[in-house]
Amino acid sequence: MREVINCAGIIKVEIPAKDNKPKRTAYLEVRFGSFMMNLSKNNIRHKTENLPNLPLYAVYVVEKDSLPEIDPLEWMLLFQSTALTRLLKKLLS
Repeated sequence: MREVINCAGIIKVEIPAKDNKPKRTAYLEVRFGSFMMNLSKNNIRHKTENLPNLPLYAVYVVEKDSLPEIDPLEWMLLFQSTALTRLLKKLLS
């Protein structure tokens, strides 16, 4: 089951001109949270091992309300440290 993570905040980013595209301002929704990754037991070297679940954190950023002729910015970052999550909470509060 996938948990829906609400938008934690919106950031404004100035996008410079590039490849005949004019500079523009993008408004990005930021979402972040934690989850457990279950490691696969299909790997022949690890089939008999009892592998622990891996705690991970994710930051997902997507541009909202971009012009129809522009591909919206979108990216996801996966990491193991809680430091970035703490920083995001501080920046977006």
